[in-house]
Amino acid sequence: MLATIICYDLASAGLSDRARTRLDRELYGWTDRSNNGRYTYERDGLLHRVSHLRPVRSVLVVASDRAGTVIGLLERYGAQVFAREVVLASEDEGKLGGG
Repeated sequence: MLATIICYDLASAGLSDRARTRLDRELYGWTDRSNNGRYTYERDGLLHRVSHLRPVRSVLVVASDRAGTVIGLLERYGAQVFAREVVLASEDEGKLGGG
């Protein structure tokens, strides 16, 4: 199965803490709390809708047909992105939803 490995760097983007938090929330989601923590709500990010692997920090592996969505979000925040197509090992195909 073909997939795309996406490596990204935010250091050169010069993002404020607020912008970095906004990107993290759009990408990974967050837990929303209300009424002094009495109620919690899980807010989904982009990666909740896209099958992915996250082998290490700042590296994502997604199905090739969904890579453009993830790369577009990262580039919108000024991240430096390196992406290449890779062939997954058979044990990783199941994790990514391809097998």
